[in-house]
Amino acid sequence: SWQNFYSHLISIWTQYGGVRMLYDSGDTVHGTVSILGYMVLGAGPINLPLWYIRDLIVLIVFSPVIYFFVRYARYLWLLFSGILMVLNIGLPYTFVTVVGVFFFSLGSFLAINKFSLWECEKKMRAFLGGMTIFSLAGMVVCYGYDEMVYIIFRNLYTLFGCLLVIPILGYIIKIRNFKSSKIS
Repeated sequence: SWQNFYSHLISIWTQYGGVRMLYDSGDTVHGTVSILGYMVLGAGPINLPLWYIRDLIVLIVFSPVIYFFVRYARYLWLLFSGILMVLNIGLPYTFVTVVGVFFFSLGSFLAINKFSLWECEKKMRAFLGGMTIFSLAGMVVCYGYDEMVYIIFRNLYTLFGCLLVIPILGYIIKIRNFKSSKIS
């Protein structure tokens, strides 16, 4: 009933501090330990998949700072933010993640320097495929034994797996266009 819905909404509102419930669900159970030993909270909005939108909004606000680092530190900034992402070294706050910072910086770097993501990855698809399989195997082997090593392999898998999607989709589109042109 509507009365139960409103009472539940009010209890959530009071428990999570009003507007705070839009960007932080208060869930500290799903945090991960960084290599420096502190907890990186895994909390996000009430609807957890919206963490990406939350990070994107925050990163757009900080885009002049990221632009400065991408423009003038170039590869050094990508290497630095990539190492932070892989080692899970981030701020112990939930408003932005190092994963978001790295991928936002990578996209900015490619756009500023006019690199074609398609051409870069077409040349590297064997390497990306091998590293994706290697990091997936490392995740499976380390699961339940060493949490920090597991997190490093998981972050490597995220990196290489996301980059591998582009050549795979290109290959699927190429086959699809070939079959379509063959029919007509």
